[in-house]
Amino acid sequence: MYDIHCHINEPSMKSRLATISREKVKGLLTSGIEKQSWIENLNIAKVYPFNVSLGLHPFHVKDKFDEIDDLKMLLTDASVIAVGEIGLDYYNDYIESKELQKEAFYNQLVIAHNLNLPVILHCRRSYDDLYSMLKTVEVPALIFHSFSGTEQDILRMKEFNSYFSFGFPITNENSKKYRRLVQLIPRDRLLLETDSPYMRPKHRFGDNQYSDPNDVGLVYEAVSEVLDVAIEDLSVQVERNVKSIWKNFRELSS
Repeated sequence: MYDIHCHINEPSMKSRLATISREKVKGLLTSGIEKQSWIENLNIAKVYPFNVSLGLHPFHVKDKFDEIDDLKMLLTDASVIAVGEIGLDYYNDYIESKELQKEAFYNQLVIAHNLNLPVILHCRRSYDDLYSMLKTVEVPALIFHSFSGTEQDILRMKEFNSYFSFGFPITNENSKKYRRLVQLIPRDRLLLETDSPYMRPKHRFGDNQYSDPNDVGLVYEAVSEVLDVAIEDLSVQVERNVKSIWKNFRELSS
């Protein structure tokens, strides 16, 4: 199974890198969200066959905007396959940096365009602005990490060669929103993730227990149930979708 979004550089993950199982995880994409984590992810990818995305996350724009100047050079590393996660977040206090977020997002879209790299997107309470900005710069593909938009957002974002990824929230049987959304996504546009260690299946994990890519099977199980498809068929479909974006997606060795 593929985990197309996680953060293996985080302290809770580093001690468990060697335990990521080829039997559970066929390949993964780890995201760096500011300069220090960019460097950490690139160094880890020199040891493990992980795919990497690098970008300045909207959470860090206010304090680390200048780090974008260093991004382009790091994106040329052989392990890097995408720019991200980048985007807009207007939740609570983050809206104070709205204009700076938009500038940072635009600058990074241009970098992605120039390097012909897909973009991993973070979007919360900002889909209208995101849509308007995506119309100004063309990139090869968009991956909506932890998608939480609406049916209207699905329809209008499809024009940009968009893919939509779901994670642990869908494992919650009471999460009607995510279960409805995943049913609306065309099967050839569906991706799955853990966003580990930040996200976890709360109904199965304790408060102090962190997730890792080995737990991605819980997401696949939930989605296969919602879509009423065999988990083997779902895995094949997600792999096909991943390789429609990245033909040379690195895989874990046996």
